[in-house]
Amino acid sequence: MAGGTVYLGGYSGRLDALDAATGRPRWSFHDRDEAILQQVVAGGMIYLRNRSDYWLYAVDAAGGHLQWRLRTGSDLQTLVVSGGMVYLVTADKVVAVTA
Repeated sequence: MAGGTVYLGGYSGRLDALDAATGRPRWSFHDRDEAILQQVVAGGMIYLRNRSDYWLYAVDAAGGHLQWRLRTGSDLQTLVVSGGMVYLVTADKVVAVTA
């Protein structure tokens, strides 16, 4: 949750933004039919990873629009955002991308 919005990702591959006070939908993002395993909200963006498609997504938190996506090339294990950087920890490497 951030800024009065709850962000829910699930097995449908959809990321939904709901008004925290009313529960009403604000927007929905869907790119692939892969379960969303992790999402991190930082700096007006939502960074998310899916189950097995090897992509990292950056979605605008205000409107749910895809800003960019990056193919990681390996299974993404952990996603951390800190100091203007997105850190991707995979089974065999750590990659840093400017947020």
